[in-house]
Amino acid sequence: TLPTPASAPPLPATSAQNCTAELAATNASLSRDIQTRVAAEQALQSHQAFLGRVLNAITDPIFVKDHQHRWITVNDAFCRLMNQPRVALLGKSEADFLTATQAAESHQLEARLFTTQGEAEIEENFTTDCGETLTLLTKRVAVTNAQAQPTLVGIIRDITERQQLREDLRQTAVRSQALLRAVERVRETLDLDAIFSATTRELQQVLACDRVVIYRFRPDWSVVFVAESVGAGWKSLLGVQSDETEILDDARQNTNAAGCTLKQMRTRQLAVKDTYLQDTQGGTYRLGEQYRQCDDIYTANFPDCYIE
Repeated sequence: TLPTPASAPPLPATSAQNCTAELAATNASLSRDIQTRVAAEQALQSHQAFLGRVLNAITDPIFVKDHQHRWITVNDAFCRLMNQPRVALLGKSEADFLTATQAAESHQLEARLFTTQGEAEIEENFTTDCGETLTLLTKRVAVTNAQAQPTLVGIIRDITERQQLREDLRQTAVRSQALLRAVERVRETLDLDAIFSATTRELQQVLACDRVVIYRFRPDWSVVFVAESVGAGWKSLLGVQSDETEILDDARQNTNAAGCTLKQMRTRQLAVKDTYLQDTQGGTYRLGEQYRQCDDIYTANFPDCYIE
């Protein structure tokens, strides 16, 4: 018979204890690594949530783009500006929402910023879905994120009201200059006709309107036109008034002439007249009103004679 092989000798007690200790240490190390990683992920999520709350609390639209010009972060204000939910914007670019020309201009600018790692601030017009045109001041800054990837941060500010205020101030300055020129003209001459004529021309240019007229009230609140500046294609009130005066003067001289047919004609006004102030004896202007404005005369229920 073959001899029975001898069984392996048992490990010494110290070796078994060492293996158990090493295994326990490894498990403890893995557990600590897992806990550290979980804590880091929780901290990252908390940081991202905090950053999101901060961005959404800012009233200016903010966006972050990757190197392919795709939005990777947007705040609530940007979503409102684009009138799109966040999920519809992330991963997309201007090419998906704006015209090809607008998208190309934006991408060309951003490509230069990515190359130079620079920043740029420009004014641009943006038309909303409602058809409203806004003037936006957009600042773009190229940065590198923690993963060494090029990104671009953009901050947008609506300066439409500021631009309107600037335009209002400019127009006020232009009007003030026109008024000063009119005052200087009064100092230079006492010819009222020349003063009024030049003043109407100045005001028509300043106001960019079709007609500026100065008229004088008679005691019965009827009017006489004394100066006018009128655009091309518009009937001159001064010309109509002058023609009417000449015709009536001739008529008065010839009504008694033999064979005159004017007496047989139906009498009518030779010129269209606005008799509102005469009929109302000055209307609300007698109560201290200095001016009135009508945005659309065709919807204001004016009589046909006034519109003509």
